[in-house]
Amino acid sequence: MNKIHLIEKVATRLGVSRKEAARAVHAVFDVTASTVAGGESVVICNFGTFQPRPRPAHRARNPQTGETVLVPARRRLRFVVSPLLEQAVRDRDTTTSIRKLPKGGKR
Repeated sequence: MNKIHLIEKVATRLGVSRKEAARAVHAVFDVTASTVAGGESVVICNFGTFQPRPRPAHRARNPQTGETVLVPARRRLRFVVSPLLEQAVRDRDTTTSIRKLPKGGKR
């Protein structure tokens, strides 16, 4: 599924126009991207966590020449899947929801 398909599914699920759904989807992606780029994690309960992670400078080998080179420090993005989503994928459960249940509710 690509972003256009996602927008169409959101529009259908919410009963809104594709233009309104596109604005909502783009807003979620934009806020997520700018927050993670700013160094904060984005946690979406029952879905996953986007985490910026520092990667220190290290030495690597150029495979063509065998020469050792210094790779500069940088930040990487890590996504950690929630156990609920992981289980849904494992079980091929297409009816799963990431909504929180009321207190005392069971899945």
